[in-house]
Amino acid sequence: MKKITMITAQDCAYCKKAKNLLERIYRLKPEYAFDRIDIIDVKEAEKRNMRGKSLPCFFIGDKKVYEGYVTKDKMLEIFDAANEDKIIPFSREE
Repeated sequence: MKKITMITAQDCAYCKKAKNLLERIYRLKPEYAFDRIDIIDVKEAEKRNMRGKSLPCFFIGDKKVYEGYVTKDKMLEIFDAANEDKIIPFSREE
């Protein structure tokens, strides 16, 4: 499984929802290697030269794959892609 990075901010409501979804996915998909998920704040992301226009923002490896409000289905798509080393095109909430 490739490393997933989720960029968040403390005062971001969508980020809190994404973290709650992450907890649900932990229970739903125990076969995923959740130690391969890195949750960082915006300041740390800037140090790593990882940027997004909306939060939360998701990277698989060093490739940005999604940003903005995230649903359970979208998060599962991100995890599936990382688990299978698949490339998914970048998308943003609509």
